[in-house]
Amino acid sequence: MLGTATNTNLDESTATERHLRLLPHDLGAGMVERDVCDPLEAALQLIDTQRPFEADQLLTAILVGAPSRHDLWLAAGIARFRRGAVRSAAAALRMAAWIGDDPLARELLAELEGQKHSQVSRSQAPPTS
Repeated sequence: MLGTATNTNLDESTATERHLRLLPHDLGAGMVERDVCDPLEAALQLIDTQRPFEADQLLTAILVGAPSRHDLWLAAGIARFRRGAVRSAAAALRMAAWIGDDPLARELLAELEGQKHSQVSRSQAPPTS
């Protein structure tokens, strides 16, 4: 499911997870034959094939040379979320939203941050007995 996500937040993360599962296709990386010579396409293929660690490594290396491409930041956010690095995913989505004025990145970031706030609220609530 979500890498390191706990069972207590699965219900709340369902919408975000659904978005993040669909996102590579939204970026044009559907199940059709892809040009894997393009590093972004290769990273999206890694995400689609449940290899988010490798996708994140590839995207991080690409971002060193092209830090102003919002599509790379968006894909990095997805890969990082899938591998369980939620803070890093939020930072990447924030960059995608800022650089590209990307509404999808903003929507995913809002859901991710809303999920984080609800987890904090739940952890600070007094135990029920």
